[in-house]
Amino acid sequence: MVRIGTIIGSRGNKGEVKFRPDGPLDEGSLRTLYVRVADRDQEHQVEALIPSGAVYRLKLKGIDSMDGAQSLSGCPVFLPEEALPLPEPDAYYLYQLVGCRVVTVEGREAGIVKDVWTIPGNDQLVIDREGRDILVPLNRAFCREVDVAGKRIVIDAPDGLLDLNEI
Repeated sequence: MVRIGTIIGSRGNKGEVKFRPDGPLDEGSLRTLYVRVADRDQEHQVEALIPSGAVYRLKLKGIDSMDGAQSLSGCPVFLPEEALPLPEPDAYYLYQLVGCRVVTVEGREAGIVKDVWTIPGNDQLVIDREGRDILVPLNRAFCREVDVAGKRIVIDAPDGLLDLNEI
C-alpha cells in the first residue's frame, strides 16, 4: 500500500472530507481507497471526488455525518501501488523520494531522505544526516533537481540550513 494523501478535515455536515493528495490523481478511476485509522486500513468506496483548489472534496460511502468525517481528520489515505496512475513526466509521488540520496549543488553529501512530511503550505523532506534528522523544504527554491529513477535529489542549501533545521 502506498500513501496517496491525507484527510485534512471535514467539510459541511453530510460527511464530506477535505483530502490533500501527495501526487497526481486519476479522479475518474478512483473507486476504492483505504483510510488508515489507528494503524488499521479501512476500505471505503468513493462516492465523489471534486477538485477544490489545492485539495479535493471527498465523499466516502458510509461516512454521512460531520462526526464521521471529523473522525477521519489527519488520517493518511492509501492505494495499492498497482492502482496508482503513472505520473506525468517530471512528476513523482512523495513516497518515491524516500531513500533518495541528497546532495548540495556543490556536490556535498547531505544525507538520505527518510520521510516526507506533508504539511500545509510546504512539504518537508526529512533527511537522515549522520544519524540526525533535518528538514528541507520540498520546493523549487531548495530542491533544484529531483531524479526519482536515479534516487538523487540536488538541493541548494543556504549556509547553515543543514544545521539549523535539525529536529
